[in-house]
Amino acid sequence: MKRIFLIIVVICMALMSHGQVIFTPWANVKSILVNGQEMKFETSLRSVNADWKGYVKTEKYNWEGKQTYTVAGKTHTASHFLLGTPLNFNAKMTDLNQGKVRIEMDVNASEAYKQAGTYYCMEVPEADFDKGSILFYNDNKLVGKLNLNGTNKAKDGEFIRLKANRIVWKSDKKEYSLASSEKTTVFLRQDFDGNPAYKNDPWPQQTFVSSDPFLKKANYQVYFTMINGNASKGLNKKMSFELNVKGEVDRSPATITLDTKNLGRKWDGISGNYRNQFPDKDPMVIDYCLDSLRVTWGRISMWWENWQPDESVNPTEQARAGKLPTHVYEQMQLAQKLQKRNIPIIVSVWAAPDWAVDKNNKAKKGVHLDQAKMNQICESIAQYLLYLKQEYGVEASLFSFNEPDCGVEVFQTPEEHAIFNKAIGSYLKSKGIATKMLLGDTGHGTALANQIVWPSINDKDIHQYIGAIALHTYHGCNESDLKEWSRAAKAINVPLMVTEGGENSAAHRYPLVFLQPWFQLDEIDTYIRICNTCQPITVMEWQLTSDYSVLTGAGLYGDNGPLRPTQRFWNLKQLGATPYGAFWIPATSSRSDISCAAAGDIANSKYALHLVNNGAQREVTIEAIPSTVKYLNMYITDATRGMKKVKTVAVTDGKATFILESQAYTSLFND
Repeated sequence: MKRIFLIIVVICMALMSHGQVIFTPWANVKSILVNGQEMKFETSLRSVNADWKGYVKTEKYNWEGKQTYTVAGKTHTASHFLLGTPLNFNAKMTDLNQGKVRIEMDVNASEAYKQAGTYYCMEVPEADFDKGSILFYNDNKLVGKLNLNGTNKAKDGEFIRLKANRIVWKSDKKEYSLASSEKTTVFLRQDFDGNPAYKNDPWPQQTFVSSDPFLKKANYQVYFTMINGNASKGLNKKMSFELNVKGEVDRSPATITLDTKNLGRKWDGISGNYRNQFPDKDPMVIDYCLDSLRVTWGRISMWWENWQPDESVNPTEQARAGKLPTHVYEQMQLAQKLQKRNIPIIVSVWAAPDWAVDKNNKAKKGVHLDQAKMNQICESIAQYLLYLKQEYGVEASLFSFNEPDCGVEVFQTPEEHAIFNKAIGSYLKSKGIATKMLLGDTGHGTALANQIVWPSINDKDIHQYIGAIALHTYHGCNESDLKEWSRAAKAINVPLMVTEGGENSAAHRYPLVFLQPWFQLDEIDTYIRICNTCQPITVMEWQLTSDYSVLTGAGLYGDNGPLRPTQRFWNLKQLGATPYGAFWIPATSSRSDISCAAAGDIANSKYALHLVNNGAQREVTIEAIPSTVKYLNMYITDATRGMKKVKTVAVTDGKATFILESQAYTSLFND
């Protein structure tokens, strides 16, 4: 009877649900949700190289120039230019409801540009349509059909090329269509990218490659020609497209299984970065978050370039004389404010003073430290840490250079990273400073970035100076990447930290994305996956200031209403409700679209289970719950609710069964 009731509830919820389009600020339609389930595809504007060896597309990490992104009701507008080209675009994307979207694309060339062509491209997963077909129409007349199962490409890499104004992808479970405002040359390809999307490092410029180590087959791409061949200066092309998706919704039950016999590492809680940059707005956001969230760590900027810009001048004497820039003192005062709340501090360096830079060793990005001045470098940093301790009562727990793997703004090779850790660690110890080194603190959460920590791990003499290992979440963070970070932390038995949490380091260029429900759910999904795989001691949001703010109002994001939480704030608060000092409990999900993490304070019998459902509503059963747990209180954060308690779930014989809502972050606590 109970199971029948749950099925009825699922059906009723499905009748009330509707489609949601995921628009990106760089002008792509990422996917469409149908009754909570993602119909996977992605559109993009592409300029393909004349030799068809690579291309450039609309993508999130285009750092050149200035781009715009506005949201007005169900219409999203984005404008920019394709990276490294004179091809400017303006895209107007409108949700027409019921799985339909209209895209108006306007492209113009400010200079002549050599290319094979400019295209509007729709890419679909190979696994969804490999046994399906693609149909080509002129209006309602069928002009071509291709069965995708077993069909071979021609020598030029194309399956088919013809004139059409509409295509339809069909499989046994999905049907997607894309129609253009005019008849044009349309063709189908199936190419691997040199830097595929699953790496979460989507640089706009791509190369075509023949294979992929993790994918047996490439995705399919259908191209609608907008500009055929080279673009002449002043050329302008406007086309509109209508996209429609239908698909079967998978509501099969899911199971989450806990492994309480193999407790993992300890959890402190959620934390924040406090790099003061906007003195007019930072204080109000900082105070709101400190008063409303249980913050367990704080990371500040040393502003080294301002602490000692002149090598010959004693920075401590300058500081005591009040001769340093105001923001240096303000940053120390903020560290003191955190200290008064018993929040341990991480001090990080972004930019180095000119005298500490090796002018003869050019980095691709950022600068190398001058190895010949290592003693002076260590002395300068030590003076800062001593001054912070003696004048403000703050002894930093950890020290790092920010993102040394990618030079933001000091670049270090793995060997240089180890040399510095040994030098500064030894120097600080000799001065009686307890601060340890934060190993890594990389901008990428990839296996490649992880290589920077291993020379330090392999040198046992450095271990005494290492306090933790850290990564940032902007790139990578897939399962294979995260396992490498977990392995590194276990190798020297120190905590792993997420010292900058976030989905997109370029998001400040189009800040309204922070308010999009899909973006906010993606962020907490990343955190939950990391918690389950890496078992971090903390996840530190970038930032708990007005920069990348988790609050809106008071002028933030153009909203002049009252200061108030966003969905991202409630995500953090909900994750932060995990008991302090709990141990991570390994958890497995029977579905790839449900991420999970669990933690338990065994001594006090307090438990937390976190679930992010990226799919449709479905029945979920939690198995192997400790026998001391008799009930679980359920809280939900999504686009309309902020850590709202919705029900209490009974636990019987170590199991709990309930309906997991779609596109939501759900947590269950027994306390």
